[in-house]
Amino acid sequence: MLRLFCWGLGGLVAGLLLYTLVSFLLVRRELGHVRRDLAAVTWERLTYGSSADGTAPLHALLVRPRAAPGPRLLVMMHGYTESAADCFSAAVHWARRGRAVVVPDLRGRTSELRYPVPLLWRRRPLALPGWRTSVRLFVAPLAKDRFTSAGEPDSGGVEVADLLDAAEAARGRVRGLEPRADIVGYSGGGTSALLAAMRAPHRFARVMAFFPMVDLAAQWRRLRRLGTRPLAELERWMGGTPAQAPGRYAARRLMDGLPNLRYARVAVYSDSADRYCPVETMRELGRRSADHDNIQVRISGPGDAARWHHDTADEDSPLHRAPWPESPPVAGAWQGEWVVLGYLITPGVEVWLGDGQEGLARCTITRAGDAVGVSLAGDIESARVRVRDGARWHERRVPRDGRVSVTLDGGEQ
Repeated sequence: MLRLFCWGLGGLVAGLLLYTLVSFLLVRRELGHVRRDLAAVTWERLTYGSSADGTAPLHALLVRPRAAPGPRLLVMMHGYTESAADCFSAAVHWARRGRAVVVPDLRGRTSELRYPVPLLWRRRPLALPGWRTSVRLFVAPLAKDRFTSAGEPDSGGVEVADLLDAAEAARGRVRGLEPRADIVGYSGGGTSALLAAMRAPHRFARVMAFFPMVDLAAQWRRLRRLGTRPLAELERWMGGTPAQAPGRYAARRLMDGLPNLRYARVAVYSDSADRYCPVETMRELGRRSADHDNIQVRISGPGDAARWHHDTADEDSPLHRAPWPESPPVAGAWQGEWVVLGYLITPGVEVWLGDGQEGLARCTITRAGDAVGVSLAGDIESARVRVRDGARWHERRVPRDGRVSVTLDGGEQ
């Protein structure tokens, strides 16, 4: 009996050792495949500060091909409660196709760069049981980079201006990039992508947004019915419910900013069965976009060959097969009529409604000779206008009549 027990125990130990050895060899083999796949790309962390309010340090990941990248930078935005690390695999996908990709970590988010762990999890050679445990044991300790951007999340407020600073930091590392970038975002990142293009309309050429929150008040009602965790973050980061903070919700209502996208090509993707992105809101966005030939809203549904499931893309994601918008028009003059969703940044004029966190206004910018005129209507009680004059900026508080005029004397804008 004792002999049988010893034989059984010895067999169990031998089996465990064999399983561990096989797991180690398979993980090592698959890790070698991943490393060979990544031989054509490189990545680094960027650290910078906010030009809007000085918040620092802020972090982003820059992923690019080892060869010279294409001329247009790609800005990639993570989801509402995610971080830049969640987009790293998708960034590698585009870097392997010749793009320089910058992935900002929005304020208050922490990235734990566990890559290539997610790629290895998906492989599972020989259908090995406990594959994720093996990867976690042999690879996860090697993924040790961890960083946190300063500040507090604000659900698409001033944190969106940090995207512009991340793009400039990337241009400081990669020479020859065009002034305008492309931008793609997933879920809350789709919201950030659209808001960035609406608030800085000269900075983005093409916009691709997957399942964005186009109306945060409607999103709040949806999450309240679902009883899901993001509701707590939404209320905390927004400073309350739509009834408690109406100005903050108004500054993030994408429906109202569509005219600002006139210099970009835009594609918005969602699905009729999406749990978090209300199809009614997306259809309303589609109706409002009908007057804008440069904006396409595509809602997949039963029977379609491709369904856009709510997720953050990885390297092999079907989301990468969604067609990018065609080449955009050349950005025109910054004069004309604009919508201010908290703030507006153009090459010659910036408009800020208070600290940029709340408020909606209509804005008309004109120039006659050396005089720049700005006319505002809406939430302008604490608005201010900044006008660039050569290397200097003139700043003015907006009076009650909503009109500001600045005479330039420092050179061309």
